[in-house]
Amino acid sequence: MIGMPVVADINLDKNAQAVILGTQAMKYSSVRVYAKEMIAAGKPVAFTEGFLAYTNYNAPADAVIFKPGGDIWNLTKIEQAELDSMRNILLVVFGVEFYAPSRVALNLFDDDMEVIQNFNDYAVDIKIKINGRNKKTRKIALRLSADKSDNTEIKMSRKAREYNITVPPRTLIVLN
Repeated sequence: MIGMPVVADINLDKNAQAVILGTQAMKYSSVRVYAKEMIAAGKPVAFTEGFLAYTNYNAPADAVIFKPGGDIWNLTKIEQAELDSMRNILLVVFGVEFYAPSRVALNLFDDDMEVIQNFNDYAVDIKIKINGRNKKTRKIALRLSADKSDNTEIKMSRKAREYNITVPPRTLIVLN
């Protein structure tokens, strides 16, 4: 819901391209070593304030730190400029930049398919830059809306590998 594709894992995967360490990661006794190793390897690592408080881990000064304040839904209240900055630090290793308000999800499949879902009750303007993924020109391959009678045109413009898209409310689109 904040535009970062994540895959939950039950292991501390040293092959992960990027990592978000939340309070649930505290159960691993070696998580502090894992965080240091991932950072030393140049991988983007983000933390929640709960994780940092519990483990007493000193995150690097430039680390992404999520501060939900005890309620994970508070993450959906992050202003877009701050969210874009945090998100794109983590997304760089996936060869994509994503600029969107909160409550817009991004999922990546293979190297040439992006799924964007707007959970808002209003249309949103998003920008996606395809940097290190398959550089083929994207088109909207699929659209799913809660209101099946909604035929609102999805506006999309492209400049090189940058796509600007207006996504209608409660709509999922697949770029391919």
